[in-house]
Parts: sequence; C-alpha cells; structure tokens
Amino acid sequence: MYMIPKTIPEMLQRNVVDFPDREAVVAVNYRTDEWDRKTWKELDEITDPLAAGLAEFEVKKGCKVAFMHGNSIEAYYSYLAVHKLGAMFVPINVRLVPLEIEFILQHSD
Repeated sequence: MYMIPKTIPEMLQRNVVDFPDREAVVAVNYRTDEWDRKTWKELDEITDPLAAGLAEFEVKKGCKVAFMHGNSIEAYYSYLAVHKLGAMFVPINVRLVPLEIEFILQHSD
C-alpha cells in the first residue's frame, strides 16, 4: 500500500523516486531576474552537499538552525537541507531589528 510521507525528507525522497524529472520549484533568481526551475532530482542533488556541510558543523536531529535570508530559492535549499538532517529550521525575517532577533533566538524552543 502506498505510504503518505510524514516528514519533509520523506516527501522529498518519495517525489525524487516517483517524479525525478518533474518540476518541483520555480523561482525568480534575485541576482539575474531570470527564472530558476528545478526538478525533484535536482533539488535532492543540490541539498545533499548542503546537508553534509551542515553536518560537519554538528547539526543533527533535534538541533535548531536559525536562518536569516531573504526570500529566495537558496533559502528553500537550506530549509530542505536542515530537514534532511532531522534538525529544526528557525526562520528569522531579515527586516527584524536586533532586539526582535534576540527574542526569537532565546525563545525558539
């Protein structure tokens, strides 16, 4: 029987297996103003080395990773890489002032 993914990494892996060449994400590149289009397989290939790099910094299941970045496809790659490790992604809006950022960091549990 077909299993419904329960986590983000399970969803990504299922889509890589079932729909490797299907378009997964489309976003405007903020540097070039051109469209970036990635398939499920490409997303998996891009996020694997990013997850490995985070693992070198001892990011693992249960860790929290605070992330401050604008709205971009790179932010999505980071989101998926963090989840591949079983860590929790803590997004921080780039427009916040230091006091607000400090509050989020201190209360991200």
